[in-house]
Amino acid sequence: MSDNRISKEDVRDQDFVDAEELASDGYSTSYRTVNLISTTAANGNVVIDVPNSYDGLDNVDASLQIGDIVQIISGAAEGRYLVEDIIDPVNTFKVVEPIPDSIGGTASFYHPAGATKIGVDTSNLSNSDGYNLQEVLEDLDAATGNAPDCIGQVLFSVDGETFEVVQPVTSNQGWLVNDQGILIVNPQEDE
Repeated sequence: MSDNRISKEDVRDQDFVDAEELASDGYSTSYRTVNLISTTAANGNVVIDVPNSYDGLDNVDASLQIGDIVQIISGAAEGRYLVEDIIDPVNTFKVVEPIPDSIGGTASFYHPAGATKIGVDTSNLSNSDGYNLQEVLEDLDAATGNAPDCIGQVLFSVDGETFEVVQPVTSNQGWLVNDQGILIVNPQEDE
């Protein structure tokens, strides 16, 4: 009988999407805050301070990953950046956006929106060919062309392809209809 147990060396954080990552909206909850040493405009590199071996970018509990968001909250490079590459797993990463030269500051790391990590089968969708849930939601949002602008409005579609904003009213039978009397909510009949 062979020994097929899994050890910590067999498991990498990058291989799993955990509940914290799935719940992320990319803005609300930082998973880690670090002090910066410098940022470099020429190559887009950001160097963090690593006071001990547990504070590196490859931290076992909260490692920085490509695609994560970095919000520099103090210092000359203040702003929001997307991680393009990990240059040195201990202290250096590269960002996509242009970044100014700077010394010092503080930054917080955020997981991207969890919906970017969920695949979608778009073979039966006509409004999107996105590769993940976030892209499909953005495509569907753009397909509506309109957005409700007051309380009580809903998106209504007769053909399932195009949507319009309507303020529903109730018919004399109690069904939600638009102002032309077209049924908005089709009741499901019991079988």
